[in-house]
Amino acid sequence: MGIVQCYHYFCMISLGILVVLAVACLVRCIIGPRISDRVLGVNMIGTLVIIMAAIFTVAMHEGYLADISLVYALISFVSVVLLCKIYTGIYRERRHEEARLAGEDGDKPVDIEEAEEEAAQK
Repeated sequence: MGIVQCYHYFCMISLGILVVLAVACLVRCIIGPRISDRVLGVNMIGTLVIIMAAIFTVAMHEGYLADISLVYALISFVSVVLLCKIYTGIYRERRHEEARLAGEDGDKPVDIEEAEEEAAQK
């Protein structure tokens, strides 16, 4: 058994381990009790896919796969930023609803920037 064959087995074993970890992250995304668990799971899956593409690049000696992994990294980053933005909006909406139900005067969603401006004017 030569060094090239050992190297090939090492790449395949590490890809198998990464697939198992990606499935574990997918399970966390599905059953995660909080939205932050789901966002974190999606981010981890994206990172694992990037690592898998990098290992495929090395194992198959194909340079274009590195470009694909870079593009996927950008897409993954944008998707996590978008999910965090959505999560922040949901959180603000819930805070507004809780404040409305508690009888506090809150006709519009809580806006941190407006509260800071009002505090600065006083």
